[in-house]
Amino acid sequence: MTRLAALLLLLSARAGAVEKDYGAVTSDGWRIALHRYEPAQTRFREPVLLSHGFIENRRIWDLDAEHSLARRLSERGFDVWTMELRGSGESQAGRRFSIEDFIRFDAPASIEAVLKETGAPQVLMVGHSLGGLITYATLEGPLAPKVRAAVTLAGAGTMSGGPALQLAFNRFFKILGLTLGPVLPDNAPFAPGWALHHALGENDRAWAELGKKLDSPLGQPFWAEEDVTPKQVEALLRLSVTDTSMNVVRDFLRFAKQGKVDGVTDRLGLIKTPVLAIAGSEDQIIPPSDVRFVAEQAHARYVEIEGAGHEDLCFGAAAAAHVNPLVVDWLASQATPVASKLDRAKARVESALLRLDRALRALR
Repeated sequence: MTRLAALLLLLSARAGAVEKDYGAVTSDGWRIALHRYEPAQTRFREPVLLSHGFIENRRIWDLDAEHSLARRLSERGFDVWTMELRGSGESQAGRRFSIEDFIRFDAPASIEAVLKETGAPQVLMVGHSLGGLITYATLEGPLAPKVRAAVTLAGAGTMSGGPALQLAFNRFFKILGLTLGPVLPDNAPFAPGWALHHALGENDRAWAELGKKLDSPLGQPFWAEEDVTPKQVEALLRLSVTDTSMNVVRDFLRFAKQGKVDGVTDRLGLIKTPVLAIAGSEDQIIPPSDVRFVAEQAHARYVEIEGAGHEDLCFGAAAAAHVNPLVVDWLASQATPVASKLDRAKARVESALLRLDRALRALR
C-alpha cells in the first residue's frame, strides 16, 4: 500500500494543473475574465484569487513556468484563480471606469463567482500593486468575512511618492512612446498594450531589443535591473502589459500627489483579516516605507525582499527564490487543509481492512 501511495502521489504531481477559462458579470454589467489552475489534488478548502496590478493582465502571475506563482500554488494543492480587471486582458474592453469600479464591482463579482463554482465559504486573496490596493479595500468592506487571509506584493495601500513618483510615471510612459499631455481627458483610453503591439507586431527582434533597452536604469522605476533579464522584460511587455482607462491613470497620479489612497489609507485600521505584506527593497513605486506603514496600520506581517523592485516581485529571480515560497508557505499556514482523493481512498481501504480483520477474528 505504501508503494502504491507513493506512485499515485508521483503521478498526480506530474499531471499538473488543469487550466480553464471562466467569466463573471458585475452588478453594473461588465464581463470579467477568470482563469483557473485546478490542481491534480486539492489540499486546501479555500481557493486563491490572484489580482494583477496597473496595466497588467493575468499573465503577470505566469510569465514562465519557473517564476510562476500561480503554478507554485497549484502544485502545493491550491485551487488557483486569476481575475482580469475590466479593460484588461480578456475582460470586457472599455474606457469609462476608474479604480473605484474595480473595488465596487470587479472584485466582488470575481469573489462570488469563485465561491459559487468551488463551493468554498471563503477565498484567499493575493494582490500585486493595484491588486493589493483592491485587496485592502475588500478587507475594509462588507466582503471581508469572505476572505480568510490575504497577501499583498507592493500593495498600494498608500502612496507617498509625490512629485518624484509622477516624474517616474511620465518618464516611463515617454520611453514607451506615449505621453500623458498637460491635461488628462476623462473617459479616454490609455493603451500601452495596444501601442506596443501596434508598433512591434510579431517582430521578435524588435521585442528583444526593447527588452534589452529597458533592462537598464531606464526601467529602474518599475523593476530592479539586477533582478531581471532582458528576456523577462520582453515577456512582461509582450504578454502582460495591457490597456486601461485614462481615469485610472488620473486616480494614481492624484494618490501620488496627495500621498494617500482615497477611501483606503484612512481605513486600514479596520482590517481584521490576517495579511502578509511584502515589499521589494528596490521598489521606487511603492517603496518599503509605504508597505511597512500599511502593514503597521493593518496589523499585518511585513517582509522585505532584498534586491527586488516593483514588477519583478512577480517574475524576477527574487520571486522564484524568495517571494513564491514565502507566499505558498504562508497561505498554507492560513488555509484549511482537506483530505486529498488519495488520502480518502487510503482511509476507505484502511477502514475496509479493519472491518475484515474484525470479521475474521469473530470467526475464530
